[in-house]
This record gives sequence, C-alpha cells and structure tokens, in this order.
Amino acid sequence: MLNIPIIAATLITLLQFVLTVGVKQPTGPDKAGIAILWVFLEVPRWFCLAIVLWSLTRRDGFAWISASRDVQTFVVMAAHVLMGFVVLTAVVAANDSSSPLAFHIGTYLVGFGIPVAILLYCAATVNPSLEAALPMHVLQWILTGSTAISLVVAVVVVGIAMKDSFDREEAKAKERALENDAYYKQRLAELEALPKDGPMGPFLHYIHNEPGDIRQRASKAVQERPTFLADMAALLRNEWRQEAIVYMLAEMPNPPDELAPAAADAVKSLAADTVQQSTRGATYDDEFGYECRLSVQVADRFPKHAQLFAGPLKELLAGMKASPDKRVASAGRYEIEHWLKRYEKNAGRS
Repeated sequence: MLNIPIIAATLITLLQFVLTVGVKQPTGPDKAGIAILWVFLEVPRWFCLAIVLWSLTRRDGFAWISASRDVQTFVVMAAHVLMGFVVLTAVVAANDSSSPLAFHIGTYLVGFGIPVAILLYCAATVNPSLEAALPMHVLQWILTGSTAISLVVAVVVVGIAMKDSFDREEAKAKERALENDAYYKQRLAELEALPKDGPMGPFLHYIHNEPGDIRQRASKAVQERPTFLADMAALLRNEWRQEAIVYMLAEMPNPPDELAPAAADAVKSLAADTVQQSTRGATYDDEFGYECRLSVQVADRFPKHAQLFAGPLKELLAGMKASPDKRVASAGRYEIEHWLKRYEKNAGRS
C-alpha cells in the first residue's frame, strides 16, 4: 500500500521538473501564479511522503537513528518539515529567470535532489528487493547529507529574510525621523520651490550631502527634464561647470558621447582657473590636486574622445609643474601624467 503514495510523489516530482525546466516561465503578475502552482504541487507530495515516512518509523525503518520509535518519529518528521520548506523555497526560486546560472543549478539540485533522495530511501525501505541496486547504507548517508544541506539553506534563507525585515524597519524609522527633521523639511521645501522648467543649475545644489531622499528627488527632477542634455552641455560651459562635472561623475556612469565636447570645454576652463589660482602657491599639501583628479575622471568617462581632453590636461599639468611651490597638486599632477602616458600609448597603437 505504501507504494501508492511513493508513486504519486514520484509523478508530482516529475511534473514539477518538466514544468520548471521545459516550460518558459512568464513574467509580471503571471509569475506569482506560477509560484502558487508550485505550492499546490508541493503540498500533496509532502503529505504523500509524510504518510510513508511516518509509517516507516512505526516499522523501525529508521532504527539507525534511534532504537526508540518515538524518537525516530520526532526526528524524521521534523526533518521532513524542514526539507519541505527548503524544497519549496528552492523550486520557487528556480523559476526566477533573472537569476545567474550558478544559482539556477543550486536551486535545481536542492529543489529536486532532496525529494529524490527521500523517494529512493522510502522505495528501498518499502521494497527490500531494491536494496541490491540501492544499498541502504549509501541511502542513509545521502538522506543525512540532504538534511544537513536543508538545515544550512534554511538558516541562510531565514537570515536573509530577517536582514530584509530589519532593513525595512530601519528605512521606515529613518522616514519617520525625517518627518520631524527641521533641516530636511527646509531643504525639501527649497527644492520643491524651484521651478521645474527653470534653470537646471540650482538643482545641482541638492545632489550631494543632503539628508534623506533629497538627492534622489533632485536627481530625478534633473534627469526628467526634456532638455536635460542641452542644459547639461550649457552648464559645462558656464560658471556651473564644476557642479556639472561633479553631477556627471556621480549620476552619469556612461554619459552620452554628444556631451564630450562640452565636457572637454569644462576641463579646459577648469584647468585655466586652476593654473591661475595656483600662481599664489599652496596653503597645504596637494592643494589643487582635487581639480586635477576631477579633470582626469571626466576624461576617463569619454574614452572615444580622449583627444579632446589631451590638450587641456597638458596645460593643467604644465601649470602645476610651473609653480615654485611643490605642494601645488603634489599628488594630483601624477594622475594627469599617468593619464597622458596611457593616451600617448593608445594613440601610438592606432
């Protein structure tokens, strides 16, 4: 009689495997429906195996765990509950097509390897004739290993869930704190008072070192402007050039090539201003090094247009070296030299 639930559990496992591996998984709202389907498939299989496992404990099928049937029942059913949770989590995760391949392989091994291990043990115990093909001592080790893996996975999943819960609570606490933060309210009111279609420059004052979500709000307002690229190009060529450069480095990891000429003009103007200011000498070591690094970082964002930045960087380096005060860009000048060496090396190759 116990072969009936074993066969039923085997068929459900095969169906899950076919649906997981062979059927293209939907996205959007339908994805949640697929997850619910796994629950409907997992629950009957779990109960089928629970019936078999409980029956085997009554027959001393797990005497290698303990001589007491009560202890066998407790250990086996507790492990079955644990493995059921882990298997369901793994099978649902296996249907996330956005996950990397290594993650998929791991979820397949856990989601289908553990049920197969239980099924083999149950089949061999119920049908002694199978012991020649399925040695019992090997199955015992496989079942023990599956339980250990399930315990580790469960601890990891619970840990991740607890961390996510703590992170959400922390975020909510910060939001509540911001609601009573006078400085945050002031900065938010100032930001919201700026006309959406007004000059873009003033928005850049709210991009760095701001409380709460001020930076995100300001960055969103900037990037949603229909004339964003034209406005950015204009800022790079006027008195807002340094703020525009800092914004571009912080918020635009891959700026479009059409901004390269304006960015090169910004570096040229920044270099001229820096050289002029450095003629008075430095008040501390590596003064004006920040401007040097800023210029190099901008040039690195436009590798296809390096020739536009070579001239301004050479002028900036020459100005730093011309200062009699060795503290002027004492470290920053070496970053320019390194960039220029790379540029000349690449230019020689082409």
